[in-house]
Amino acid sequence: MRIRGGAMDLLRSVTTDQFSREVDASVVVTLASILVVISAVICVIDRTNNRRAGERNTSDALLWMHIWFIVGAAGLELGRQYPFRLSAPLVLTAVCWGLVSAFIAMQAAMTRMPAGRTWPAVAIALGVLQSALAAISDSAGAVFISSSLINGGLAACFALTLNRVARARAIDFRMIMIVPFCAIALAYGLRLVLILYGVDKSLIVGFSVVIGLLISASSVFWLFSAISIRGQHLLRQVERTSSTDALTQLGNRMSFERFMADLTGAGRRSTSRQSACLSIDMDRFKEINDTYGHEAGDLVLVSTARRLQHFGAGSETRIFRIGGDEFVLWCIPDDAALFKDEVQDLLAELAKPVGFGAVSLNVGVSIGVEMSSDDTAPHEIVRRSDIALYRSKKSGRNRVTFYSHALGDTHYQRLRILEEFRAALRGGAVSAYFQPQFSLSSNALCGCEVLARWHHPEHGLVSPGDFIPLARELGLLAELDRCILDQALQALNRWDQSGLHLPRISVNVSMSRLRQKDLLEELANRRDLPRGRISFEMLETVFADDDDALKWNTDRLKEMGIGVEIDDFGTGHAAISSVVSLNPDRIKIDRFFVRGIGHSQSSRDILKVLIDFTKLTGAVCLVEGVETIEQRDIISTLGGDEIQGFVLARPMPRDEMQMWLERHYADPANDQAC
Repeated sequence: MRIRGGAMDLLRSVTTDQFSREVDASVVVTLASILVVISAVICVIDRTNNRRAGERNTSDALLWMHIWFIVGAAGLELGRQYPFRLSAPLVLTAVCWGLVSAFIAMQAAMTRMPAGRTWPAVAIALGVLQSALAAISDSAGAVFISSSLINGGLAACFALTLNRVARARAIDFRMIMIVPFCAIALAYGLRLVLILYGVDKSLIVGFSVVIGLLISASSVFWLFSAISIRGQHLLRQVERTSSTDALTQLGNRMSFERFMADLTGAGRRSTSRQSACLSIDMDRFKEINDTYGHEAGDLVLVSTARRLQHFGAGSETRIFRIGGDEFVLWCIPDDAALFKDEVQDLLAELAKPVGFGAVSLNVGVSIGVEMSSDDTAPHEIVRRSDIALYRSKKSGRNRVTFYSHALGDTHYQRLRILEEFRAALRGGAVSAYFQPQFSLSSNALCGCEVLARWHHPEHGLVSPGDFIPLARELGLLAELDRCILDQALQALNRWDQSGLHLPRISVNVSMSRLRQKDLLEELANRRDLPRGRISFEMLETVFADDDDALKWNTDRLKEMGIGVEIDDFGTGHAAISSVVSLNPDRIKIDRFFVRGIGHSQSSRDILKVLIDFTKLTGAVCLVEGVETIEQRDIISTLGGDEIQGFVLARPMPRDEMQMWLERHYADPANDQAC
């Protein structure tokens, strides 16, 4: 009792007489003004950040509510201090409470706050009541009582609103936000009780000071809470951005990997429900991007994403964009047979044209599907759908392939062959073979073509037609070209040292390698190139029209003394102008045009046209695939310059070729070369 009495005496001592009135008025008004400025600054900063992010959040709405709470409290306190000396505060009171009530209701509606209609309605009712009391009251006590009632009631409403918002939005630091307003409401309530019981006025004024300090504390706590809310919002935004594809708003690869980890870790899959994974790849996306630009490509991606979302609407479906034009769709189909038909319908839907201005963009898709109801791991299901997708693309694209165990076995066998070829290339099992070429006019040895052969331990000798696609898929074409060129130059140097002069060697070089500028630099640094005695062959079936990079490189090759030859002429799709523009040194007519010349006049006529065209370009005409003496004689009659084929010599490894050269030059009739 003595301690309580001492506290009361101390409180009375600092709040008596004129000092108490001045402190009561100045503290409340000053603190309220400062807090309004602080809260306004906080709100402006928060709103600026929100506008930059292009959104509104909960803290934005609550900050505005807090500002108007303080403005209303300050107005009421001013009205209480001078209810008869100054009529303006009474007007300010009514205006402030009208504004704060409207803002609470408006912000609750705009931000869809879960406070519902209860507390905003109570706040509006309290504001109307306070305004009415302030207008009709003719005593300071009535305004004093009404201000305590209304401010305390609104503080309680505000605390309850904050609690519901914070709970619904999972905002941390909820209690830090709520406690100050609960304390304000309690302080107003105690002041009201003291007024009603008629205690000493100095004690009532002291409680007014305490209320002002609590309002100040509420802004400090609110500042901390606002920063915390903003931090949480930014963290969620970063997490959302890192796991969402910005263009399509689908989950990205990171989100997909997290989803797979959740499936594996949580054991969501059940043996009683069938899971399905669709791996989807767009067939002509790069062509559209290159032709119409990235804007068209983005439009196609967004359209595809929307169609996939429509397909998965209303079901347990997750859709991800995991690459440039790659999507993954994971779902739980209700009926397996019906689902297969639905996937076919999806293929037809995705293949529909996409409008881009006046252009219709036709994009096909390839889909691989795996459906599994056993205990197969989720990552294994995805891998199987990828295998099915690979088969769809290899089978002509724009189709759906469902995974099967036979398909998986074939895929594993293909992977094994790929690894075997990689090991063979780097282990010396891929070697150079040499097939001589002869002049028709003199029967002299003119050179030889260098061919690649793979010595497989189980399948024997494998031809280039079988392993060149493997090298292309593995990205090893350049390494293969370099390997065969090294072996060819080593053999040529060895034969030269043995006195076996070979006029020329022709080495096959991949088109991708011929387009690379570093090829020229690599060749320029070599010291073993026999300039004037080596040519590079390119397939007419693969070079395209207006290939500036290829034309520039072939011109540089000629400047370095390396000839340029076109292989398999007549079977490709290149324009005559493209062939002429390359200015080849030699054109090799494909064996296809030789097969029927022994019994078909039309075949001879076609071959004659090709030979004449070759000569018109200024190139030497070499005919491949000559297997009989009759074919050789016909080609000579038609005007061919050189031939290559089994009728004269088969492809041979280096040592066997050396022995053939020794026998060839040992014959006095073969002592000359073209």
